[in-house]
Amino acid sequence: MEIFSFFIPLVAGTMCLYSACSKNEDKPATSVAAASASSATSSSKGGPSDGQGRVDETNQVSTGFTESQLRILCCVFLLFVTVGWGPFAFLCTKTMVSGSAGLSMLAGTIPPLACKLMVSAYPAAYAVTSPRFRLGMLNILGLGGEKKED
Repeated sequence: MEIFSFFIPLVAGTMCLYSACSKNEDKPATSVAAASASSATSSSKGGPSDGQGRVDETNQVSTGFTESQLRILCCVFLLFVTVGWGPFAFLCTKTMVSGSAGLSMLAGTIPPLACKLMVSAYPAAYAVTSPRFRLGMLNILGLGGEKKED
């Protein structure tokens, strides 16, 4: 269980991330920029609308993460997986080698707590990496900028 559920995916993820980071080239998002430019020109020319002057917003392309932001996010997620699921792997190894007779209650409590802590840290990783998510989280918490009414 430990080898196939923890070590092999961790090694595969690390190798893929290393391969992506070794290229280290930020490709410009030409397809996204071209699509958003074409949707902007179609909306300014009257594009797809509902007949009352409102443009259909489903055709507009929203910008997501850049490649460097995705690399950072993947590194943070690999760290979270290692810290969150590592104690379970260690506990499995210790149990296989020496048995479960000498395990304390603390040894059985730490792995689930570490896992739950790391799972709850995923939204924080998104907020740190992307200004768009950061603004959304601040608005949810009521700490974002307030809209002024005219």
